[in-house]
Amino acid sequence: MFKKFSLLRPILAILIIFIPLYPKFPLFNVDGTYVAIRLDDIVVAISVFFYLIYQIKNHFLIFKQKITLLFFAYFTAITISTITAIIIFQTDPTNILLLNLFRRFEYISLFFITIETLRQSVNLKPYYLFLLFTTIGVAVYGFGQKYFSFPVVSTMNSEFSKGQLLQMNTWTRISSTFAGHYDLAVYLSLVLIIIGVVLSFKKIFS
Repeated sequence: MFKKFSLLRPILAILIIFIPLYPKFPLFNVDGTYVAIRLDDIVVAISVFFYLIYQIKNHFLIFKQKITLLFFAYFTAITISTITAIIIFQTDPTNILLLNLFRRFEYISLFFITIETLRQSVNLKPYYLFLLFTTIGVAVYGFGQKYFSFPVVSTMNSEFSKGQLLQMNTWTRISSTFAGHYDLAVYLSLVLIIIGVVLSFKKIFS
C-alpha cells in the first residue's frame, strides 16, 4: 500500500478528518477583529512543523518541484503587498495585516503536505475513504442541525464568534461543523467533485 512509513501519512489523515469535523470553537480572539485562533489552526501549525522537519531531513525536496516556483511567486507578491500596506498605505492595523498574511501561508501549506504525502503513496484508497466518511459525517451533522437542534458554532458576526452555541431557526442556513454556510458550501463544492470523479472512474480501487 505504501512504499515506506512516513509521518506525513497519518498527518494527512488527521487533517482530512479533523479540520472538517471539528466544530469551530474559538480558543482566543485577535485584537481588532472577531476572527479567532482555533484548535484546527494549532493542528495545522503542528503539521507544518513536522513537514518542515521532513523537508530539512530530505534536503528540501520541495524546491525540486516546478510548481513550487509558482507558489514562491505568489508568496512573494502577498508579502510585498502586506509590507506595502503596513509601511505606506496603513490600511489596517499591523496585527490584522500580518494575520491575513499568515492565513494565506497556512492554507497553501496544506497543499504541499498533501502533494508530498500522495507522491509517496502507491494506493490512494485510504485517503479517499477518509474523505468520504468525513463528508458523510459533515452531512449527518448538518441534517442534525436542521431537524434535531444540533448546536451551531458560527463566526458570522462579532457576538457569534465568541463561541456561543446557537440553534437554527426557519431562516438559518445550515453550516454543519463549519463556521459559516459559505465555508460548508466551499468544502462540499470541492469534495463532492473529488468523490464523484473517483466513483465514476473507479481508478482508486484498481
